[in-house]
Amino acid sequence: MMRLKKLFILFLAAGVLVGCGKETGSGDGETKVPPIGNIGEIVQTQDKVQLVGRTAEINNVTVTDVPGNYVFWVGGVNGSIPVVLESELYGQSADGDLQIRQGQTLAITGTIRLVSAVSNSDKMWDKIDRQEKDDLDQAKVYLGAQKVRITNW
Repeated sequence: MMRLKKLFILFLAAGVLVGCGKETGSGDGETKVPPIGNIGEIVQTQDKVQLVGRTAEINNVTVTDVPGNYVFWVGGVNGSIPVVLESELYGQSADGDLQIRQGQTLAITGTIRLVSAVSNSDKMWDKIDRQEKDDLDQAKVYLGAQKVRITNW
């Protein structure tokens, strides 16, 4: 009986140790998904919803359309994706810090987000017009930009 009790305690301890390694991200077998590095990876993905939550660090991407103050589109001949200036929208940088214009080249760091996951009460919907919202809904995902740098005017 004592031997069984010791085995049970060892079993529990081993389970806790294995579980702790996974929770802290220190497990050797963990695979980290690298950030998306180019716009083609996004626009050419058929099911863009599978990209939700991924970080993107994209350099040299062209602005294709600027329908509003917080939303613009980037891409090229193979397609484009909407970008939302989250840093300005949510007050992490001064409103109007960036003057995004069609044809500019940018470096953008952000996260791919699902449009339908944005709460109806989110301030984003108060800051964009109906056409921008419809365009976002059709796109299904957008790049929520935390950092945007103009690299070429």
